[in-house]
Amino acid sequence: MLSVFNNEHWIFNRYCVKKVKSGSNLVSIGARSILIDAHVHLSDALLRNRAEQISLFLKASRTKVCSVSTDIASSKTVLEQVETFGASSYNFIGIHPSECSKENIQDFLKLFGDNIAKVDGVGEIGLDGSYSNDVKFLKTQEVVFGEMLGLAERHSLPVSAHSRSASLKTIEFLSKYKLKGVLLHWFAGTESELSNANDKGYFVSFGPAIVYSNRMQKLACKASTDLILIETDGPVSYGACFGGKMAEPTFLASVWHSLSYVLGIKPAELEHKLEQNFATYIGKSKG
Repeated sequence: MLSVFNNEHWIFNRYCVKKVKSGSNLVSIGARSILIDAHVHLSDALLRNRAEQISLFLKASRTKVCSVSTDIASSKTVLEQVETFGASSYNFIGIHPSECSKENIQDFLKLFGDNIAKVDGVGEIGLDGSYSNDVKFLKTQEVVFGEMLGLAERHSLPVSAHSRSASLKTIEFLSKYKLKGVLLHWFAGTESELSNANDKGYFVSFGPAIVYSNRMQKLACKASTDLILIETDGPVSYGACFGGKMAEPTFLASVWHSLSYVLGIKPAELEHKLEQNFATYIGKSKG
């Protein structure tokens, strides 16, 4: 984990700890494999003011992230942050189901088209059955989700999908498109739905909840190890672990170690497997 004391950053890495001064040259920590936070909102206001520190951590620890957006404003921020995070970040833009009725699709499509060279994936997009039972709102979710998946299909980009309280419907929707790579982030569906997703080659990711949730631990044990990724979903706060602090990529090592314990796989072996899985999902390398 990374903490800040008197303008110093303590960087936790699974092999060693180093202390670096703010603004100093970055130090390679020498990890054997690369951990990847497959879903984090670095464009969120709660993390934007920590961009410099997070960038420092990513570069020093060789950690990669998939930085996702939820609306047009956060999509613009993701694109602006390309200069800050550089090769440490894979940049995903999209419209979240909670924002589907607020955003102008044509404005998003223009932003996407004007910046396609900077875009590595489409997300966070998807369906959510927990916000409202309003038929019109749910239909709008489907329309927007379809537009986002169409973009991903046409441009051969991976997607990061939200599926809370709508796992089965989300999986069925995804299967209508020819997609390069699919991640069901923070998957919390049933074992049957998990099996269905894995049968289609869809990845699922587990976050800090794997540290304390018996249900998520049992679900992880049922997932194909070839289709597992890890995430933090920062800046979500986790009251049951990490002292209620908001998550960021520095929490990733704890997720990795917890998943290693749950699956009964040696940490180094799981680390290598996660790196292989991510390469399959993302389909490209940033060094």
